[in-house]
Amino acid sequence: MNTPMTLSQTNKTVQIVGKIAAIFGLLALALQFYINVTNSFNAGKGILDAIERFISFFTITTNIYATLTFAAHGWANSNNKLLRFFRHPANLTSAAACIMVVWSIFHFVLRNPAGLQGLNYWADLALHYINPFLTVVFWWLVLPRGNSGVNRNSWGYLLWYPLYYLIYVFVRGAIVNSYPYFFINVNNLGYPLAFLNAGGITLLLISIILLFALINRFAGRSPVKA
Repeated sequence: MNTPMTLSQTNKTVQIVGKIAAIFGLLALALQFYINVTNSFNAGKGILDAIERFISFFTITTNIYATLTFAAHGWANSNNKLLRFFRHPANLTSAAACIMVVWSIFHFVLRNPAGLQGLNYWADLALHYINPFLTVVFWWLVLPRGNSGVNRNSWGYLLWYPLYYLIYVFVRGAIVNSYPYFFINVNNLGYPLAFLNAGGITLLLISIILLFALINRFAGRSPVKA
């Protein structure tokens, strides 16, 4: 896939917002990682267990994805190949759609009505609510009308991350006999129903991507001026 330079390279406003959002995203991820490490050690397990569990959750990997897109636009003059890849408009649209899936599933399916306390509360708030809001606002700020990156040639950018995540989580589950979410837990549901649920979530993601593309196309706005 080619990775052309994109809109935010000469936009100082976008670069400043991107840097702030990237730093916030990194701090939120660091807080959750600290919580995971603490829990692992309290359970008599080590750092490797904390890392393995940390990267098994779609919430975490999606927040990493969003933070990388923030950084790619925040440091838009960098020629780093990784940042150039994440600067592609389709990656920002995909990250925004993925993190809306994170928010919607957490808020409507997984959220504990009793709530969390202390550091867990702040990590939960940052990763499930603030970062999704920031990502959608950033998507709106960066991409001008008609350049959401959604077209017939861009689905490799749009779906590479969620598809790799699904492959990873099912391979990991087969190895360690553990799944991060009940609706893809093969041990309880079996592969057919777990795959069906994963397919349903993928269709939800594609629907959100297409919705964002329509909003971007018909909103009738201009890109932000520096």
